[in-house]
Amino acid sequence: MGNTCVRQPIKNMRSKVLQLKSRGYLTEKEYDIIINDCFDQSKAIVSFDPVIRTAGYRFIKNKKNYHDLKELCACLRKEDKLYSKIELFACLESIGIKTLEYLDAMIGEIGNNRHKAIGNYDLGKKGYPLPRDIAARVIIRMGRDVLKYYKTRLENYEETKLLEIIDLIGHITYTTRDYVLEEDLIGLYRTKRNELIRWKLIRAFQSFNSIKIIEILKNENENSNEIIRKEALRSMDRIKKRSMQKSI
Repeated sequence: MGNTCVRQPIKNMRSKVLQLKSRGYLTEKEYDIIINDCFDQSKAIVSFDPVIRTAGYRFIKNKKNYHDLKELCACLRKEDKLYSKIELFACLESIGIKTLEYLDAMIGEIGNNRHKAIGNYDLGKKGYPLPRDIAARVIIRMGRDVLKYYKTRLENYEETKLLEIIDLIGHITYTTRDYVLEEDLIGLYRTKRNELIRWKLIRAFQSFNSIKIIEILKNENENSNEIIRKEALRSMDRIKKRSMQKSI
């Protein structure tokens, strides 16, 4: 009877450890052991073992000396284990703007959680909604330097990519208050007839604060589409609140 009580917690603890490892969880102590054993970072990031992949991403993050960024960025396409993915995100963020060219090429291609139609999503959110696209989520971690990359490039993207790029521009602009792409987004708004793109732009306009943007949002308040009207009102409300915060 007493033995059963002792063994059950041990069994549960082992089961929990195995579950964590199956998701790529790796302690610092285990990491030190792995990298001291003839460690090869190129092989590690393509290993079948998620714990080894986590070690590979962490090693590259710590050393910041990876020679094939294209191969590293490609790991985003297949990495599906929670802790390994977290480590990969941190690794790419630590390398920064050098990965942007490769990540940009993957926008709109990973996963299937992106907006397919306009809707009253995130209306109650206090901050700017996090992009749904995986590559875009990594890119926003790089900050305002990303905005310079997209200057004058926006007209060159196909619509599936442009939708996600608008999200990441809106997010970075919201957090940095760097308005370098305001005229570029206004230009898209005036030329694009796609309803989903225009809806994304109206969402992104909450990140700016100018007479031109406010006039656009006021005009959209006359839109016959209720979803568009609500989004325009939300953006105007956010601009007003952020302006008040700035003046305090």
